[in-house]
Order: sequence, then C-alpha cells, then structure tokens
Amino acid sequence: YLQHYLPETSQTTNDNESIKNFDFEVTAKKRFIFSLFNLMIRNNSFSGYITIRYKFSISPPSLYFEATIITVGSMIIGLAAKQMDVENKVGFNALSIGIDGYHQCVWMDKKAYKFKNSRPLWNTGDIIGIYVDLINCSVIFGINNKIIELDGDPFKEEFIFSILPCHVAASLKPNQQCFFNFDCKIIPRVFLNKLEPINQNIQDIHNSVLMFNSTSTTGNIAINGNDAAKFFC
Repeated sequence: YLQHYLPETSQTTNDNESIKNFDFEVTAKKRFIFSLFNLMIRNNSFSGYITIRYKFSISPPSLYFEATIITVGSMIIGLAAKQMDVENKVGFNALSIGIDGYHQCVWMDKKAYKFKNSRPLWNTGDIIGIYVDLINCSVIFGINNKIIELDGDPFKEEFIFSILPCHVAASLKPNQQCFFNFDCKIIPRVFLNKLEPINQNIQDIHNSVLMFNSTSTTGNIAINGNDAAKFFC
C-alpha cells in the first residue's frame, strides 16, 4: 500500500498518480512512503536499501537542488543515469554518484571518495545542496552552504552525464527519510564561486555575486525571471 504524510490534504491524490514521476524496483512500491507532491520520501521497510530515481532528466546547462535531512542514518543522495538498474544503490555502479553524510563520503562505482575535511555526521535539518553543471562537466556537493571537497575526483576519467541523461536519485536505508526541493531559486554563493565562467551569462552571475557581497551578509543570491529560465530546468 502507499501512505501519505499529509492525509488531510492528500485524499484527492491518486496512488498511481503520486508515484508516476519516479522509477524504482517493483517490489519497492509497498515500502516507500511519499508525501504530497512527492517531496518527502521515506523507506518504510525493515531491511535493505531502496533506490528511487526521478523520471525527468536534467536539461542543460545546469540544475541546483536541495535535500533536507529528516533522519540521521545512511542515505545516498545524488544522480543516476537512466540506464542504471534501480535495484542497485546510487553510487555503487559507474552510472550514478551520490553523497552519503553518514559515512562521510561521495560514492561512485562502489568507491568511496572521502571528505577531505572531517565534519560531524549529517543531522536532522541539514541541507544537502547539489549543483549539476552539464556544460563544465562537474557535480558540486555541499552541506549547509559549505562545499564538500573530496579526496580524489570521481569524474577524472569521464563525466558520464555528458553522454547519458542525468536524473536526480537517492538510495535510503530502512526508516530513513528526506525532503527534496527542486524549486530552488536561490543558489548559495559558495556554489557559484566554484563555477568556471563559460559564457557571458555565467560571467554576469559572478558579477552579480560580487555586487551582492557588498550589500548583503546572507551569502546567497536570488535568480528569477529570465535568469531562472536560463539556469534551471
């Protein structure tokens, strides 16, 4: 069966309609709980990871999205190619990559790229930011507006998402839960600082960040209107 976190406002949401935007193992349908609009996801099983992948691919040039940690156990949040078998965990094959704040690493092809700087295990309320740059062939991970530097480069040999469609994906251990935000109209400045300008539009964003620094202490920059259409899919 499929449960909802908000039954009082989800009564008109059809079960099949609620999960149609995701790929996952057939038997996992009975073990996942979705919130209204598919933003809050929980593995309600008693054993084994469950992987879920958003059906819509990321369009060039880039996407920034966030996940809020609700439970503090092992979850791998990141990206997967359409060709990845959803019976696998994210990061445990060459077709996916994901951050795991519980084990303090980024997984790809079964290899753990450890965080360079030690930090506490992720906790309830932590914000995981992921910036996918399909033009510069890079994925930037952050936790609470701090960029995670890795011991090694997962894409040293090849950036697979330059040739394969890229989808948001996650693998959750039993009783683990997170909240996705795909409508981020504010990009933390630290992510922008990591980007190499590739055209005038990107350069304009960097200039806007410099101007923003002199007038604000929040560390973020808002992009809306036409700019949002250019940089978000």
